[in-house]
Amino acid sequence: MNQISKFYKILTDLILICEAADIVHPALSKAKIHLSSSNHDLIYKILYFVKITSNISQEALESDDRYTPVVKARRLFFNLAKEFTDVSLEKIGGMISKDHSTTYYGLKKMKEFWETNDPEWQEYQQYKKLFLLQIEIKANNDIEETDEEKKNL
Repeated sequence: MNQISKFYKILTDLILICEAADIVHPALSKAKIHLSSSNHDLIYKILYFVKITSNISQEALESDDRYTPVVKARRLFFNLAKEFTDVSLEKIGGMISKDHSTTYYGLKKMKEFWETNDPEWQEYQQYKKLFLLQIEIKANNDIEETDEEKKNL
């Protein structure tokens, strides 16, 4: 594992440890931004991740369906997108045909789950860990591909 791969692994581990311990620090926010900005089109990766892991289609996310799995998938998308990108609420919601107030409501609802330690909050934390792991794996693969390209030059 090269130095850059080690850095991303340490950064991801640090974020997970701080989140698990409810540690809030400005450096943690900067670490999340760095991790997310290192991935091109992260918002699209988040949307793809949500659709695959929740087995909910784009059409269902865009619908007015209030079926619990669909609502949970929307909230998962809203919260991951807000936590790992600097994209506006309007754009986040717009990606699934929702407005900024719907996005805000989804974020607010998840905050309520956090405050009451609701099982949906715990579920969100597990999805977030899985997403961070996916980012780490992708970063490692990208680095390995770049190293291979350099060897072939």
